Amino acid sequence: KIAYLDSVADWVWDSKDFEDSYVGYWDSQVQFTEQLVEEVGYLDQMPEHLQPYFDYEAFARDLFLTYYHMEDGHVFRVV
Repeated sequence: KIAYLDSVADWVWDSKDFEDSYVGYWDSQVQFTEQLVEEVGYLDQMPEHLQPYFDYEAFARDLFLTYYHMEDGHVFRVV
């Protein structure tokens, strides 16, 4: 809950917003991105021999600029 409160500007607890935005805990943004790419199947349409060249670090950087926020390992969807 502290990580959630640190991630919102007004420090007001909102259980609905928390439930909508909390994704889980990861050790790094790249670790989160690797799991997301796997679960969603982003690379399924890419030829298998090209998949090792996918840049998880660059994709994580983009995701966390716009769609996600990480606070002490806790990932929140920007809502």
